Amino acid sequence: MKKYSLLILAVSFVFVFFRHAFSIIFFKDDYFYYHISRISKISELVNFFSPIRVYSYKPLASEVFYFFINKNIFLGHLIVFITYGIGLYFLYKVIVLLTKNTFLAQTTVFLYGISSVHVFQLYWLATYQEVLVFAALTTSFFLYLKNKYTLSMLAYICALLSKETAILYIVFLFLYGFAKLVQQRSFDVPGLKLLFRSLVIYIVISFIFLLTYQYSLKFVTSLENYKMDFNLRRVLNNSMWYLLWGWGFPSMLPDYMPSIFSKPILKFWSLFASPIFKMYMYSFLLYFVSFISSVIFLLRSRKNQRSISRVLCISIIGFFLFLGPILLFPHKWMVRITIPLIFISFFQGYIFSFFRSDKKYLKGILTFLIILYTVCNYFGVRVNENSSTYMFESSISNNASIIFNNKERFNNCNTLYVKDPKNMKMGSWDGSEKLALTFFGDSFLSYYFPGRKNMTVLYEYKTKTIPKGSCIVDAAEFIK
Repeated sequence: MKKYSLLILAVSFVFVFFRHAFSIIFFKDDYFYYHISRISKISELVNFFSPIRVYSYKPLASEVFYFFINKNIFLGHLIVFITYGIGLYFLYKVIVLLTKNTFLAQTTVFLYGISSVHVFQLYWLATYQEVLVFAALTTSFFLYLKNKYTLSMLAYICALLSKETAILYIVFLFLYGFAKLVQQRSFDVPGLKLLFRSLVIYIVISFIFLLTYQYSLKFVTSLENYKMDFNLRRVLNNSMWYLLWGWGFPSMLPDYMPSIFSKPILKFWSLFASPIFKMYMYSFLLYFVSFISSVIFLLRSRKNQRSISRVLCISIIGFFLFLGPILLFPHKWMVRITIPLIFISFFQGYIFSFFRSDKKYLKGILTFLIILYTVCNYFGVRVNENSSTYMFESSISNNASIIFNNKERFNNCNTLYVKDPKNMKMGSWDGSEKLALTFFGDSFLSYYFPGRKNMTVLYEYKTKTIPKGSCIVDAAEFIK
């Protein structure tokens, strides 16, 4: 039991740190996915997997997931956490297989598992795709290492049915295979043929899904936030922010710093008025400085220099490999570092493993780093809960449930008209335009008014004309 202590601690902390996820209900994309998952016959399930669509192809994490959970929010969050636990377990098993070091495996899983980054994957049900890809790819790689290729490919297909970026896994397998050949000094024609033979079906599967994604991707990449910008400055800027986020910098920092080389805007310093933000920043900066100092301390040894440099290179390559084309998007979002974060956690875990010793001062450094990391991520979770606005969005939906549950109020109208409040304090943030985003246009109607297919919704920011016989709801009723 003792050798699994950090692993057990990680799983326990996940539920403690991210417990507020269970209070988050449907909003935004949830309504859309729920709407498209409604079918009248079980035989129509096959339509979920059709690639002909104008939105991203991720049927397993969208249509199938929302069809299964229906309106059971608790079940949805439970599935998310169970899937996350499966991913953590197989991540542990993979690292043990590769390194034969259980302490390193447990430390990496602990550091990865409680990272405050995961607020952006575990809270919103619409981001289940990230958790499912994480679990599916770690499972697939473990099975690949165990030479169970059929099961490994099935897990890979699950990942591909959850998110497009899973296709980068085939590149990862190639790089791993090449690195293994070099290490074994069998980088020759027979060795390359053997590698290709083990990956040929993975390649075929990847090519089939690459073609499958093409139809929907042309609609997605036409959106302003997802237009690929082949600009070196854009790539470098995105690379920098994703890397800083992976190390624990605040999610909202890009909003307060026009450039990493410039001072934060004055409004940034007002954040320190919050005791939680203050504790987060001070503990994070202390951890970051302590960690860098620990690395410098270890680099005094030439032997350590070689091994640390090697692991650092592997971690950097792995981190940016799984970001892939995301680096070309104007829109940055912390949710996208779910897989890349593994490599940052692994590097930190590797450094931690040097301090596992009977010597009291080394053991003291290790204990100090683990406690400091835990503290800063505990407060980091609270900060990211606020900056993500998930709580705010959920409160709007909670008010909507109360309002729309009054069936008598809406029985005699086929049009809902969402009116702006008289005194809008935050521009579009507290008016009908905000609600149009939270309710995903008219997608929420199938959730609150099932069976009323003729019902429509109008928002004042789009039209000032109120159709005769409309039910008028003030935005202030939802946003309090």
